[in-house]
Amino acid sequence: MLKERIFRTIVYHRKVIVFVFAFLGILAAFSASFVEVNHDMVDYLPSSSPSTQAIHTMEEEFPQQPSTIRLMTETIGLNEAEEMKAELAALDNVSSVEWLDDVENIEKPLEQMDQTAVADYYLNGKALFTISVDTTDTTDQYTLIEEIRTIAGDEGQLEGTLLQDYELDQHTSKDLYTTIGFAVLIAFLILLFFTSAWIEPVLILGTIGLAILINAGTNIFLGEISFVTSNAFPILQLGVSIDYSIFLLHRYEEYQREGIVQEEAMVKALTQSLGSVLSSGLTTVIGFAALILMKFGIGADMGIVLAKGVILSLLAVFIFLPAITLMSANVLEKTTHRSFIPSLKPLANLVYRVRYITFPLIIISSGIFFMAQYQNNFYYGSSMWLSEDNTVMQEKAAVDETFGHTNVMALMIPNKDEAKEKALLNDLSDFDHLTNVQAYSNEVGWTVPIQYVPEKTRELLQSPHYSRIAIESDLPAESKETFALIDSINQKAQAQFGEDYLLAGDSVSTYDLKDVINSDQQIVNAASIIGILIVILFAFKSLTLPAILVLSIQSAIWINLGLPYFRGSTLFYIAYLILSSVQLGATVDYAVLLTDRYLEERRLLNKKAALLSAIEKSGESIIVSGTIMTAAGFLFGAFSTNQVPAQIGLLLAQGTILSMIVVFFGLPIFLYIADRLIEKTSKGLEFK
Repeated sequence: MLKERIFRTIVYHRKVIVFVFAFLGILAAFSASFVEVNHDMVDYLPSSSPSTQAIHTMEEEFPQQPSTIRLMTETIGLNEAEEMKAELAALDNVSSVEWLDDVENIEKPLEQMDQTAVADYYLNGKALFTISVDTTDTTDQYTLIEEIRTIAGDEGQLEGTLLQDYELDQHTSKDLYTTIGFAVLIAFLILLFFTSAWIEPVLILGTIGLAILINAGTNIFLGEISFVTSNAFPILQLGVSIDYSIFLLHRYEEYQREGIVQEEAMVKALTQSLGSVLSSGLTTVIGFAALILMKFGIGADMGIVLAKGVILSLLAVFIFLPAITLMSANVLEKTTHRSFIPSLKPLANLVYRVRYITFPLIIISSGIFFMAQYQNNFYYGSSMWLSEDNTVMQEKAAVDETFGHTNVMALMIPNKDEAKEKALLNDLSDFDHLTNVQAYSNEVGWTVPIQYVPEKTRELLQSPHYSRIAIESDLPAESKETFALIDSINQKAQAQFGEDYLLAGDSVSTYDLKDVINSDQQIVNAASIIGILIVILFAFKSLTLPAILVLSIQSAIWINLGLPYFRGSTLFYIAYLILSSVQLGATVDYAVLLTDRYLEERRLLNKKAALLSAIEKSGESIIVSGTIMTAAGFLFGAFSTNQVPAQIGLLLAQGTILSMIVVFFGLPIFLYIADRLIEKTSKGLEFK
């Protein structure tokens, strides 16, 4: 038998295997340090989206626009503010600092100045400086932020996209290491309780940890990965893979207790575990791989890394773990301890006794929450990645409250038609929430020959092919009103120029992102469900079991994603979308393991006894894996500064608990009710 020969080879060459994996781990640790992390969601929009095309065209046609930082000081005199402006302007990588003295003579008494202009720069003793940053180098930008804070002092408050990027970047690695550290500690303590030797948790966590390290190292072939992927994949890979190791070692120990020698016990354990663990792993791979079909690049990025991680975990469990376990066999025997695992018989009896309550309740709840999930409120862009109590967001709120919010968009139109440009500007002047509109015709005027216009002014507003209209709004980066304004601008531009215009800006990218990821949802969900159905179909050779297993986990997903609606929470759509596939892929193996045990027992026992036995024998692996996944998810949510991965973690923790409830209280009853139908629609299956 081929697979048995392969497993004997692994057992025989265990020292070589351990050496090779150790070498790969060292190599991966080195290469992982060269993998860049990208925080810009715009980079993951498809190249065909209008905002992406607009950004690329603007980069080709117009000079690079500097990033801006707004600095608000606490109570300060005009002369002090002027001195602070000079200090700020002298900093490296600052191209300009805009303040009141650019529009007014500050030698005049404040009361004699244009009060509208004053309100934009100096209000209630607070000064507002707009600092233009002329470098795109991240290190230089972050150094500049620290220098500005030094000049501004403790009471200075900064606002701008660079500040959010800086805050997230400062915490990404710290958050990840903190989460992994606590997750490993909790997993270790749980495994100590559920395993039969003190060294067993070290072998299990070492195996999965090595697979995670190799996965991180092989990401170098992707060049860079998204911030969501970087934060999520180690925790998710740990959570979904750990039960493969537990299942294999439990089989190995069962055969050892029967008196089979170590090498033969391992070969037998590998042979008997291959089918259930492989089918369980493949369903997880399919669930993650479905994310690759997303047009929004973060999904594809995450799908590749997670699917690759599960495959590497399976290889580590079936190749490295047997080798290291046999090499540690003597230590395992010396560190054996009595079982701390309570009997799961009471749980099995409870499931059977309350079946007429729990099963209908799960069905009714699934329907209610299925409808509720579509009523959720969503964030689509990056404006709320930091929580409201974060210092950067509090400073932004303070600046916006005093001097108003500034939301900038750029509208590019063909530069050959003065009449249409004026008509469009006239249309825009009627819009609410537009605070400023700058264009060639209202800043310079078409009557001025272009050769007499200062080059710096001309190149900002006109290129060989386009006129650029700078539009400022007081609306937030993302809201229904903001999206309605973008719709209105598009309609007016289209009325004058047809399809020959381009609109760019952070809000416009978010607007496009909303459309892209909304269209991704059905594709990803359908692909993951169909793929998992096919894997289960071949694994169990049954027509009904795939539907039963997927429906069970899908009901837990519907409840999980419907709960935020009843809590009044707002979800990040990317978290909502990713979680659908991740929860299905991560927890469907619980259903696979329990069903596999039920079918195994059903060949020998009646259906009630098989139900009880399946819960008792598979429950341990499900509880261990689910508890670790739940703990990891909660830790991920608690320690992530970025609210997208934090929300994915909390939803995954909640979803894992719900999946375990459904697998224990719903799936066995489903199998019990459909018992004879399963037998009739499954190949080679004969029940007692």
